[in-house]
Amino acid sequence: MLFTKAGYSNASQPGCALRRRQEMAEANIAATGPELTVRSVVVGLIVAMIIGSAYPYCVLKLGFGPNLSVVSAFFGFMALVPLVFALRLTDTNARENNIVQTMGTSAGQTAFMAVLLAAFDMLNAKGVLNPPIYLNTLQIFCWLCSASLLGILLAVPMRRHYIDEENLTYADGLAAGET
Repeated sequence: MLFTKAGYSNASQPGCALRRRQEMAEANIAATGPELTVRSVVVGLIVAMIIGSAYPYCVLKLGFGPNLSVVSAFFGFMALVPLVFALRLTDTNARENNIVQTMGTSAGQTAFMAVLLAAFDMLNAKGVLNPPIYLNTLQIFCWLCSASLLGILLAVPMRRHYIDEENLTYADGLAAGET
């Protein structure tokens, strides 16, 4: 059951949840400011440098990596809000934080792919791989680009199916937003 202005409504009605989500998205877009600003790009670069340098260390030290989206969102918020107060700028919004979060997440994932590439060199040095795999710069670039393209191409239909049609929530993002 969803709570709406008119009271409770049955979410199993076709299109009810999707229509409500679209109305909320339209109201949110109208109420927020610009997404791509100089402030969001500068803070995004700083967060990307921190996440990109720290994430491979965390993965190698702990054996697993924390959720980059949530960590990037927290770092972005912790950097944007004091910047607004210190420089007496206009208030920040969720769309600017989304840019910062995206930049931090992509930097962390790219750094993780570099750790995977380093594993090939380490295994070659030990003589474990038979036949040995040697990758040049062009092959590494093509591998990173194809992995990124595959992620982008799969993310859009999966998002449409799981979030828009099935109306499932993203548990980590929901928990981070409510905390």
